[in-house]
Amino acid sequence: MQREFITLVSKLETIESGYMAQLRAVPQPRHDAPKVEKILELSGQALSIDRAAVSALERNDRAAFRRLARQELRVSAHVDAIAAALGAVTCTENPFTADYG
Repeated sequence: MQREFITLVSKLETIESGYMAQLRAVPQPRHDAPKVEKILELSGQALSIDRAAVSALERNDRAAFRRLARQELRVSAHVDAIAAALGAVTCTENPFTADYG
């Protein structure tokens, strides 16, 4: 089960990296640019945390994995809050971060 989870998360990381590149290529609205940049910055942090969490699982370091998973949820909740403030409600419909905002 753990191996399948690692494989799945690794595939999701590749997809997320592609989305991040596409999002960075979209011109930002001038008045919302600081918030959009913060979303991109935090999303990059979340992606890095995800990579570290997968690495922890591969080392069978469950304590580090749990710590990193909690950290990623907090960062994602912050992204969700900024997105919601910008009116991107669909982006904030994340059942995993609902309790970490």
